[in-house]
Amino acid sequence: MVKEVGRPRDFAAEGVEARDHLDIGQTLGAIDMERGVKVKRARFYFLTGVGARLELAILNAAMDRAMAAGFTPMITPRSSSPRS
Repeated sequence: MVKEVGRPRDFAAEGVEARDHLDIGQTLGAIDMERGVKVKRARFYFLTGVGARLELAILNAAMDRAMAAGFTPMITPRSSSPRS
C-alpha cells in the first residue's frame, strides 16, 4: 500500500529545475561514472569524497541500530591462499 503525505513539490513554480541524482552526484564530486566505466564497463561508478563518506555514514548508522538490538558484529579470518 502506498500512502502519500503532503503535496508534491512544484519545482517549476519555485523557479528551480529538477535534476537527476546522477547529475547532482557528479556536480558534488560524490560519483565518478567516467572512471567506473573505464574499470568495469557500462553503468559502473565510484563513490568519491562526500559520496564515499555518505555511504560509510549510512553503514555506521545501520550498524549502530543493529548493535542496539543485540547484534554482535564479527569479522572472520580470511584464508591466506586462494581456494581451488
